[in-house]
Amino acid sequence: MTRDTNDRRAISAALALSAFTYFGTTPPAQAQDTVPIQFERGASDADINGTIIGDEYIDYVVNARAGQSMVVALDVTGTNGDGSAFFNIVPAGQDFPALYNGSTDDDQRAEVTLPESGDWAIRVYLMGNDRDTGKTVGYAINVYIGEGEARATQLPSMSRMERVRFEAGTTGAELSDQIPAGASVTYMLGASAGQDLYFRLAANGPGLSWKLFNPDGSLLDEAGPEREYRGELWQNGDHKVEVTNSGNATQSFNVIFGVE
Repeated sequence: MTRDTNDRRAISAALALSAFTYFGTTPPAQAQDTVPIQFERGASDADINGTIIGDEYIDYVVNARAGQSMVVALDVTGTNGDGSAFFNIVPAGQDFPALYNGSTDDDQRAEVTLPESGDWAIRVYLMGNDRDTGKTVGYAINVYIGEGEARATQLPSMSRMERVRFEAGTTGAELSDQIPAGASVTYMLGASAGQDLYFRLAANGPGLSWKLFNPDGSLLDEAGPEREYRGELWQNGDHKVEVTNSGNATQSFNVIFGVE
C-alpha cells in the first residue's frame, strides 16, 4: 500500500469522524419514551401522572381527527430543582410543526384545534438548570379531546387537581383544603349517568366560588358557598368541580360530595 493511499484513507477517516462528531451533537429527536394515552370508556379526557429527569423527554400520543379540539394542562407536582417542566404539541414522531410550544407560554395550558387527522404527541421536557443538572420533576397532565374549536371557557383551569375517592361501603366524602389567592383546585369524581350528585362548598371567607363540569367539558352549574348542588347526572365519566379563590388571601374550606 502506497503512502498516498494511506494519506487518502486517513483524511477520509478524519472527515467521517468529524461529521459524526458534528452531527452527533444535534441528533434527530427520538422520544426516550412513548406512551399511548388511554381514555376510559365514555370519557373525553384523561389524566396522566409522570416523572422526568434531566435531558429526558416523553411523548404522550393520542389519535384524533382534524377539526377536533385538544386542551392540555400541565401542573408540576414535585421537584428537587426549579420545576421547569414544559410541553409541546407536535405530530407524533416529529419535532415540528409545533401547534403549541410551552417554553414560550406562562401558564402551561394549550388550547388548539387539530389541523389533520392522525397521531399527535404531547412532548414533556425540562429546560434550564433542571435539564442541565439532571433534576427530577413530577407532573400531572390533563388531556381533553372534543368536537369543534377549543372552548377555553368551558374547561376547568389546572392550578391543582385532586381525585375524590370514597371509602369502601360509603357514598360520600368530605375533604378539607385551602388555596392561595388567585388559584384554583379541581376535584375529579367518577360517576355514571342517572346517579344523583350532591356537592357543597363550606367556607366562611370571601372570594370562593365553584363550577361543575360534565365529562365532555360542558358547564353543568356554578355558584358560591351560599348554594349547594343536588341533581341527576346525564353523562358517564369524570365530573369535575373547580373551586376558585378570587379573593386577596389564602382561603380554607371543606368540600362535601355524595353520589347515590
